[in-house]
Amino acid sequence: MNKLLSIVIPIYGVELYIEEFLESFLHQITDEVECIFVNDGTKDHSIEILKRLVSKYKVDYILINQENKGLSSARNTGLRSCTGQYISFLDPDDIVSSEYIKKITKIIKENKDIDLVHFNAKVIDFITHSEAPSINLVNETKISVIDYNFLIENFKKNLWFSWLRVFKADLIKKFSFPEGYIMEDILSLPLVYKENILIYELYENLITYRVREGSLSNVKNDKFIGSVEHGIDLFRKFRTQEHMKYVYFHLLDILYSMYIKMSCEELLSFQKKFKEDFIYISKNIPHSSFKKRLKWSNPKIFYIYKTRFYMKKIK
Repeated sequence: MNKLLSIVIPIYGVELYIEEFLESFLHQITDEVECIFVNDGTKDHSIEILKRLVSKYKVDYILINQENKGLSSARNTGLRSCTGQYISFLDPDDIVSSEYIKKITKIIKENKDIDLVHFNAKVIDFITHSEAPSINLVNETKISVIDYNFLIENFKKNLWFSWLRVFKADLIKKFSFPEGYIMEDILSLPLVYKENILIYELYENLITYRVREGSLSNVKNDKFIGSVEHGIDLFRKFRTQEHMKYVYFHLLDILYSMYIKMSCEELLSFQKKFKEDFIYISKNIPHSSFKKRLKWSNPKIFYIYKTRFYMKKIK
């Protein structure tokens, strides 16, 4: 029997967080909702905690076990098993609003033609438990039809977390997350957005996003750099489209922000590798200040400026 909503939840190395996630989430599950957990070869006690809590709440669920292949593969595995009319993705190191299911299913039932649901997220630091500014994908509750202006305004935000959205199954039936990379959301979700798609925008925080030291968003290693470079190569092909250039520029800016903290030689090596992109940005991306223009037109001078300015600040 097909469900109204399928929720895909990959599990890997989250034993410190998954209990709080499940306690916030499992009591909401109804017969209309399908929960698909994908064990991505986790070595810790996450699955034991999952089994204990689904037994406590008497929840029907699907558990798929696979070798460790990464977040994209785990999501794709879950996606292939979905039977719901709509699909969402949750991360088990976050916390779900007590009315997440109720609000999402109500929106779906009352707006049968919508292709996407957007909402916002609260942000907390796992160590200090302090709040950070919310992630606001939505500015007001309304139904929107994607047009040129909508694409521009939303792509400027560069908020590509998959868990900020619920997708109509038909919209992503041929979709898959890119395997072998991290930052899989920004490498794939922009390609889902087309004109005339109908979106329900809900101005509420339905997720509490937990910032933690080991989370993928805080990892900066060779795989991270390779993933960003792959994204630059991918979106370079679309940079003449007004909305897509914001993704392309954002990915280049991520790398620039890393290299500017290294040596001048490493920054110039980055410029050399992406010379054509530097030239394109200098000519085609509007910059609102002298510093931003200098950043892309003359990285060496910009590095000297940034280094001296930083040294003055710490004296």
